[in-house]
Amino acid sequence: MTGAEDDIETMSEDKLLSLPSGSVPPGLLTLLWSRHADILHQRSFDEYNRELSGASSRHLMLYPGQSIEDKRRIEEQEQRRRYAEAMLDVRRRSDRLLADIEFREREVEKRRQEIEDRALRLHDGRRVYFDGTGYRDETGRVLSGSDATEADVLHRERPDAPTWQERQKTIDEQAELERLRQKVLKEKQSAAADGQGLSAPEKEQRSRGAQARMSSYEQEFNAQVKAEHDAMAKVPDVATAYADASLDDYAGPAGGEGKSSAPDFARAAAGLPTADKTPEIVPATAANTPKASV
Repeated sequence: MTGAEDDIETMSEDKLLSLPSGSVPPGLLTLLWSRHADILHQRSFDEYNRELSGASSRHLMLYPGQSIEDKRRIEEQEQRRRYAEAMLDVRRRSDRLLADIEFREREVEKRRQEIEDRALRLHDGRRVYFDGTGYRDETGRVLSGSDATEADVLHRERPDAPTWQERQKTIDEQAELERLRQKVLKEKQSAAADGQGLSAPEKEQRSRGAQARMSSYEQEFNAQVKAEHDAMAKVPDVATAYADASLDDYAGPAGGEGKSSAPDFARAAAGLPTADKTPEIVPATAANTPKASV
């Protein structure tokens, strides 16, 4: 018995696994089965590790997705999915921002057209604008001589005419919006690329960069809109100030008895009292005409 037991303990694994249980005394069957189980468990464990490490091409022990190749493939698929979603988000954000920019451009163009429609016009049709010290035409040329004199007369009749600064502000806004639009378009076109040939770190860096740039473009646009709204809120109601402060002493361009032909619009718009009215001329009568001395 002891010799047979020793044989089972020292027997090679292959021989032990091929040993018929009928050739083993009944008292050693438990030992045989235990040795069988130990050997099979160890072999399964070793095969599992080989498959897990990629040393074995067989996939007997692993579930789908557990091997190194499967994990690598799944990770690559996940990276492609994240990259595609990030680029899709960039394209969607760029579409929304481009729509906002287009709407804003229409607003600015409308305001620029209104400014040009309200501009002072010389007899030859040129639009002119007061720049704070003098007058300029549409090309920016400073007027002089008879042109400047004509523009000054027109401005006295229409002190609420748009200024050169107002006109230039719309032109500058249009230029800023166009620059921003071009940057967003470029970002959208870049996001449409599939990223073929890029490594996983390069895709990650590219998607992060695109997201960050889109955020900066959105912030830039929102800052422009806010600045414009804040500036509009600070502009005094010129029409109201003009009406309240000057209509009672304004008889139109031709003037009138006891009334000025051009109210001090700058003071009215600033909320300051206007200049004193021209004293009313009282017709001479017998009651108020002094007697001549004898």
